Amino acid sequence: LGFLGREVVLDNASGLWSQVAVTPPMTPRVQRSCPQCETPPPRPLLAGPMELVVSSGGVVHRSAASGSGRLDVKVEGHRAQTRSTWSLGPLSGSTSTQYDYDGCGRFLLTLHPTAQPVDWLQLVVPLRLSEARLLHTVTDYIRENFAGSIPPGEGDVYNTTDITRYQLPGPFVPYIFVGGAERGMAFFANNDKDWLAAEPAF
Repeated sequence: LGFLGREVVLDNASGLWSQVAVTPPMTPRVQRSCPQCETPPPRPLLAGPMELVVSSGGVVHRSAASGSGRLDVKVEGHRAQTRSTWSLGPLSGSTSTQYDYDGCGRFLLTLHPTAQPVDWLQLVVPLRLSEARLLHTVTDYIRENFAGSIPPGEGDVYNTTDITRYQLPGPFVPYIFVGGAERGMAFFANNDKDWLAAEPAF
């Protein structure tokens, strides 16, 4: 799918992104000094496809390796809509997305009931380190939102569970940006509805 300044490649199984590439804008200085210069090539943001990962009965299933499904795409005017139905291990569901002309997408992930218990479910978004060095998270507490370099290290280097918040239930955050000074990927949600299947035990 093509949008203003970006291109999105979809995974036929899950309806998630296999790649998203952003075309860097030409600066006014370059435009004045080189009218004949071509637009810079798109810069890919993902190091690999986005994928769903589900653990059930101690077995981990990954959508990039074992997912199956069907993807339908509908384009009309200034908007595009996609819908995919998929299965992953004991779990099945659908992904519906509505894209605006600037590439902003509203994702709706629906999970179907399953007879086999699910231990956990993750959405993995592997970003290129060359494009993702900065992090910004927003909660409901003023002047305490983190904005800076992603902490170095391997594994879990940043977690939203313990960040400062007022009444917002953790570990949910309504907005998070990962990227660089010129481009990146932002996630945002209206509220925390359906994020936790059950109240955590304390």
